[in-house]
Amino acid sequence: IFIELEMKAAAATKNGRLEEYCRKLNEVARRQLKPGTFAFTSFDEDYLAAMKRVDPTARTGLIRGRPITEDFINRALELGCSQIAPLLKGSTKELVDLAHAKGLKVTLWMVQNRADYLAAKALGADATTSDYPILLRQRVRGGKKKLIALDLNAMLCQHRSAIPPENLAALKKLQERYRCIMVGAGNAPRIYKQMGNHPIEIVGNYGMQEAQVVNGELRIVRAVTNEVDKAFFREKTDYLRKKYGYTEYAGEPIEFHASGMVTFGLLGTAAKRNDKVKFDPDRKKRRAMYKEVCDIFKDYAAYIGGSTSFDFAGKRYNKYDATLDWAKRHGYELDDIVFIGDDFADGGGDSHVRTKDSPKLGGYQRMDYIVINDYRKFHEAVSVLLK
Repeated sequence: IFIELEMKAAAATKNGRLEEYCRKLNEVARRQLKPGTFAFTSFDEDYLAAMKRVDPTARTGLIRGRPITEDFINRALELGCSQIAPLLKGSTKELVDLAHAKGLKVTLWMVQNRADYLAAKALGADATTSDYPILLRQRVRGGKKKLIALDLNAMLCQHRSAIPPENLAALKKLQERYRCIMVGAGNAPRIYKQMGNHPIEIVGNYGMQEAQVVNGELRIVRAVTNEVDKAFFREKTDYLRKKYGYTEYAGEPIEFHASGMVTFGLLGTAAKRNDKVKFDPDRKKRRAMYKEVCDIFKDYAAYIGGSTSFDFAGKRYNKYDATLDWAKRHGYELDDIVFIGDDFADGGGDSHVRTKDSPKLGGYQRMDYIVINDYRKFHEAVSVLLK
């Protein structure tokens, strides 16, 4: 999938901070996306000009809410754009060909179904944009998603809280149409309890534990047990507490799981839920520590977990491999899977789903995923999978 990063016009951004905005967006895009897989687009010409000042090599595209015209093509060239995005409806092959002849790529929008896609293809579009790229791709290919892997906290419900009724109803509808599994950082019994003993298969501790619900009872069907150097973890986490000012905490300073996963909760194991929820909602406090945490625990995979903690696991344990391993053992392929999570940024518990590739004939393929970073919108966001 080629990603168009649309820059939305906003008064706050334009108020003397336009180039700062473009610089930061450019830095993040280059850090997280592969070269040649993205472009910066906008309806607003000021944003495109600012991005070019920040990075003359940046790929930019002019969007218009009307069909392609010769004036549209010429204006995009004047702005230094490498692509344009006119409406599909009303555009002609003659003008798409003219844009190509002048060196522009053409993205047609809005393409929501197979008929739209075929129409855009007939016009010679280089790309299309859609509100539902995953579903559009499966409709074009004639395939269908079969397995949905879901995170829990912050995506399906608030941290360590019950699932809201509307989200539980949406989850049940998903289970009627797809096979669904929970893939979490926590252990399976804790996930099951938090979900109100809702019957669903669970992969816990980043893949170190698996459980099924049989006759209303949770059964652990696979569990990994690893020994870790507890003295090392205590020493290093104590150093981090003192350096960053987290010397006051409730309960234990660190939690060692039977699987070998380690949780370093900055507020301690017995912190009040409300204190945990409001501690670091945007994860900025822990991201400020993350590089040093990774350097110290270089032999482990380190995650910004939960609402106050860091999780440590063996290098091979992550949600991408945990999901794919489970899927293959149950007869599913990568194309069959959609992962739904909330934190795909570097260090996030879902980050490997965004960054890891799987070998495929002719290249590599990534897992499809959906980002839901507000649990209150879960039932609305997954409605696309129920259409």
